Amino acid sequence: MKCPRCGNEQTDGAFCTKCGAPMNQNNGYNVPPQQQNNNCQQQNMNNGGYYQQQNTNYNGYGQPTQNMNQQPRKEKFYEKTWLIVLACIFLPPAGLALIWITGKPKNYKARCIISVILAIITVLLFFPDSDSKIKDNTAQEATTKENVTQQDDSSSNDDSATEEEQQEPSISPDEYKAQCQEVNYNDVMRSPDQYVGQKFKITVQIFSASSKWTTGTYYKAYTDNGSGSYFDKMVWIFDKRDENADGYTKVLEGDTVTFYGEFNGLQETKNALNGEKGEDFALDAYYVDIIQEAQ
Repeated sequence: MKCPRCGNEQTDGAFCTKCGAPMNQNNGYNVPPQQQNNNCQQQNMNNGGYYQQQNTNYNGYGQPTQNMNQQPRKEKFYEKTWLIVLACIFLPPAGLALIWITGKPKNYKARCIISVILAIITVLLFFPDSDSKIKDNTAQEATTKENVTQQDDSSSNDDSATEEEQQEPSISPDEYKAQCQEVNYNDVMRSPDQYVGQKFKITVQIFSASSKWTTGTYYKAYTDNGSGSYFDKMVWIFDKRDENADGYTKVLEGDTVTFYGEFNGLQETKNALNGEKGEDFALDAYYVDIIQEAQ
């Protein structure tokens, strides 16, 4: 009989005396792999060969017994894919750490690309351009200081101008009135710059009275044309008197009064009906004599 495995010839026996393989593979009897392995090992030892025995048991199908009893490793919470995705979106530093701890995604190149993107986002979030912020803050502070300085200068100028306008002459009322001259309307209108600051007195009838916080009380009035009708020359009177002073008399529309004050130039006006622009006589009044009260 010839061994179908190693070619050894022997007269009888169900197994090869050299390798331990079954002599007749068609007899319906299969030797378990463990027995085959043991027979081969024994035969190898008998033939002077070298064999290193492994601490592995085999089942009847040639598979290690340890693989059948081993349980699959349970995935930890921080290894879950959905958690890693959320961390990469909302907390890039944590996502960057998780993808390398868990080894996800398995593709190394894809993991490197994602890591670079997350690293850039982390730098932009936690290390912004401080120089730009400093420059912006410096520019804003400079602009704010400049605006505050301009406002302070403007307020100071307005306050000083208001004080100068509201300050009455230091001389007595009678002395002041005596220094005021009758207005030569045509001369003043021809050369207004020559008469700015000069003291004048003018008798007019009040057409309208108005008040603004910037200019105070002012009147639109007309002069007498010589016939007792006060619709000749239109003038603007700016009342500089102190309303809280003793002897203050309020002027009403329709009153005929004489104002004593200083010429402050021509007042620009605009016709509300046709839009035409013009210039009229304007006087800063410090004293008033009521000639005739309104009827």
